[in-house]
Amino acid sequence: MQIKHQSYFPFMIKACSQLLNQFPILNSTNDSTRNHQIGITIQSLNGFQLANIKNVEQLSIVHIENEIKRLEQLDRTNQLEKKDLSQTYFSLTNLGRVRFFALFRFLDHFY
Repeated sequence: MQIKHQSYFPFMIKACSQLLNQFPILNSTNDSTRNHQIGITIQSLNGFQLANIKNVEQLSIVHIENEIKRLEQLDRTNQLEKKDLSQTYFSLTNLGRVRFFALFRFLDHFY
């Protein structure tokens, strides 16, 4: 099986999950199990959605990438369900290369 990663975002999600193990206070939940429900921003035709990858601490990077693709596909076909959008305890966004560069150019302007 050939694995082709298209972005660093799954790695960042997994790294955040590992940090949540070390600093559980950042995982904002009342749930005693402390599952890592990490929300990701998905750009859709209707704006942005905060979709949820559940139990990230149990997933491999390949599984995280597949879950991102699944959520994006559901969003494109307008089939995201409430369970895909709820119970986010920690969230990340992928600004993308161009927007990330623009953010730093914006910050450089002020500092």
